Amino acid sequence: MKITMSSSTDSRVPIYQQLRDQFAKNISEGRWKTTEPIPPETELARTLKVSLGTVRKGIQMLVDDGLLIRYRGRGTFITRPAFRDSMYRSFRRSPRSEQGSAEGYEPDEGQTTSGRVIDRKVTLPPEQIRDILRLRTDQEAIQLVRISVSEGMPALFETIWLPFDRFEGLLEYDLADIVGLLYPIYEQCCGQLIASASETLMIDVATSEDAELGLKVGDPVVELIRVAYDYASEPIEYRRSRGAAQGFSYKVEIR
Repeated sequence: MKITMSSSTDSRVPIYQQLRDQFAKNISEGRWKTTEPIPPETELARTLKVSLGTVRKGIQMLVDDGLLIRYRGRGTFITRPAFRDSMYRSFRRSPRSEQGSAEGYEPDEGQTTSGRVIDRKVTLPPEQIRDILRLRTDQEAIQLVRISVSEGMPALFETIWLPFDRFEGLLEYDLADIVGLLYPIYEQCCGQLIASASETLMIDVATSEDAELGLKVGDPVVELIRVAYDYASEPIEYRRSRGAAQGFSYKVEIR
């Protein structure tokens, strides 16, 4: 495996920090596989011609950031986010089930496990989204419109923006094939891995777009904005999800 350091790195940045950033880039660009341990620290030190202690410090920074995890006797592996604390888990299809207990989603992306894309196009994103995704004014994005489903009923109306140059492979898929969880599809067709995400919750009222959810104009809705990042901390997905406020419940434990 070829391992190189970027020649454009600021020489004033400590070597271990440069290593940390380069290792994160290796993950983001798919040079290191999620199914295999990363190269041994001794191999990295020898290849990059730096001390073993410096390599260990760079690796430890990624461990501390939650991007790598060490297993005794097995090596160091890339971590995969579970999104168990995602606010998407707080949506309910109905306030209570027939048994009287709240029913939520059991997602891997932090949201419903079923969904269908109803529209896809390549276009220039709005200025706000362009700035969040750090795109140039002339850079196009892929826009997906998606309905997420729970128990066979529409639950979330989603609009997703993805940088075109990183997700062009998604255009080769038929819309009927873009179903279920999106992050495995991103990885399979485009080699893009999601490492982390930030979420913002807002309360709004339904518009005509929310009719897909069976809502009337003016009904209360919950809107979640998620910005997802790769392992190099670059934003690669902007997702706006809207669902009925009825049945939404958010619980957090403070310790």
